[in-house]
Amino acid sequence: MKCNVCGLNNPTENKSCSLCGSVLEPTESTSKIERLSFSWKPVAVVLPIVVFSIAFFFYPHEQKIPAQVEKESTPATVKNNPPSEYSIATTQDALKESEDEKKAIQDALKKSEDEKKALQEALKKAEDEKKAEDEKKATATEAEELAKYKAKNALDEANKQINIVWNATTKKIREAILPAQKEWLKKRENDCGLKALSEEPNNGVLQESIKLSCMAAMTDERTEVLKQQIASLQRLDSQTQTQTQTEVAPASTGQHVQKMLQGAINNDEISIQASKQYLENQPKPAKGNKKAARKINAEALEFISTQQYDQALPLFAKATQIDPSDVEILNNYGFVLMKSRDLDRALLVLTKTLTMKPDRASAWANLADVLALQDHVDLATAGYMNTYRFSGNREKTLANFRDPQKHEDSPKVREALANAIQKITP
Repeated sequence: MKCNVCGLNNPTENKSCSLCGSVLEPTESTSKIERLSFSWKPVAVVLPIVVFSIAFFFYPHEQKIPAQVEKESTPATVKNNPPSEYSIATTQDALKESEDEKKAIQDALKKSEDEKKALQEALKKAEDEKKAEDEKKATATEAEELAKYKAKNALDEANKQINIVWNATTKKIREAILPAQKEWLKKRENDCGLKALSEEPNNGVLQESIKLSCMAAMTDERTEVLKQQIASLQRLDSQTQTQTQTEVAPASTGQHVQKMLQGAINNDEISIQASKQYLENQPKPAKGNKKAARKINAEALEFISTQQYDQALPLFAKATQIDPSDVEILNNYGFVLMKSRDLDRALLVLTKTLTMKPDRASAWANLADVLALQDHVDLATAGYMNTYRFSGNREKTLANFRDPQKHEDSPKVREALANAIQKITP
């Protein structure tokens, strides 16, 4: 059925027009001219739709982001919807920014590679330096060990030479110089140890090398000194045969020294005084050059102060020959013989000293030391008692008895002193 308003042909069952909604009224068929006649009603309906479509096409829409442009810009889309100049510029900026980011990443990678290369070069340099340092240390260690080896060989040779000199002399002379030799060995050890520590406080190998070299040098010097000392003692020993008569007291006077010891053991004061009186009345040796003898005695005492008894011994022997009547020199001679452990000769010299001066307290003390070292504890006790008996200062003498530093370091000496102190101060 044709609508009278918009002219749309509608199905016969419709009561209203599908396009304009007008009520359909059945009419008779019109002529062909009437059907072609123009009607403004359809135009009024369609015109707003056309205007709206044109306005919508030219109205600016919201700009899509580059990702949307890139996603939607397929060939078909671009062909049907050409991009605007703004979209092209935005896309170019995004591409340029992407290129810049790519370049920045490449620069960062290159920088990282350069840093990695620099680090590898630094590590290689450090390894090379460490290797060079290790080689240097190894070379230094080899040099130090070589120096130590040479120093040890030098010391071995020096010890060999000094042993040859030592063993070439007599037992008597070796015993005479043995105490001094022991003191020298201690001095060599201490002096060379201190020298090594002061010159090289940290390196143990170099310390040992310095110490061994020092000991070798000191041993060479000591060998020459020993040669001179032994030669002097050999000359002295040859002279002893003629000197024995001046050292040994006559048998009769020597017996009275023995009686004075026995009197001290028995606490027999009368016997002691009788023997003393007898000895004082005996003739004394002829006087010699006292001034010259005392000068030599002073030189020998200097050696005693440094415990160089082997140096003092020949000087005292010479001084007793120059003046046989000097009791002090003779007593000093006996003391040095005792220190040199020539105990038999020391006993003879000290006995003669007491025959010349029976009340000399220091001679009795020296004689007591000799007797104790010979294991004659009872006679040594008597000798210490006579020391106290004839002392000018008994309190000091008793204090010396109690001081172990004043006497020989010997168990027998200490035993005899203890016995004497017990008898003196019951």
